[in-house]
Amino acid sequence: MKKKIGVIPTITLKKNHLNVIIETQALNFLKKKFPQYELILLYEKKKIYVDILVSLGGNTIYDFEKKPHNLYRFNLDKYYLKKSIKNKIPFLGICYGAQFLSYFFKSKIKKKDNHTNVNHKINFFNGKNYNVNSFHDYSVVSLGKNLISLAWTDDESIEAFRHKKHKILGIMWHPERKGNNNIPEKILLKKFL
Repeated sequence: MKKKIGVIPTITLKKNHLNVIIETQALNFLKKKFPQYELILLYEKKKIYVDILVSLGGNTIYDFEKKPHNLYRFNLDKYYLKKSIKNKIPFLGICYGAQFLSYFFKSKIKKKDNHTNVNHKINFFNGKNYNVNSFHDYSVVSLGKNLISLAWTDDESIEAFRHKKHKILGIMWHPERKGNNNIPEKILLKKFL
């Protein structure tokens, strides 16, 4: 039986309707990184039987931008993260997904300049430096007690982290988009998921 990966997509609001969006680049990245998995789109709360959960970018934490689609997305991520912890399912958060994870585990997040639509260097836990893309307005500046930093920038923004006990990994860059060399997430996915 083929393994399954549950993907939590971007949620937008258009003409009073919630819309589900998954970028083609994100879809292609997941298919390439997890070729043995069937992708299941998770846009509503339901019972799941998946081997990995992935929360994609594209929204803003509800407390920072109080819009109905951000609340819907926040509650969706919260529901599936709790399922992940309870059922020991690995959880990967990309950009917004990482922000959500850090927020859930009581990290400090703040708005920062020079992290939107740029490339920058990250300092990696293995002592190496890599260049990655950046498309976020909010940065993780300190982690909750159960999270461990894996990558950070010179301005001390945390760019990747993991949970101490659970298979939970957050990365702030978009591995599916241009401006990324794919080495850091290969290392992180192999080591921590």
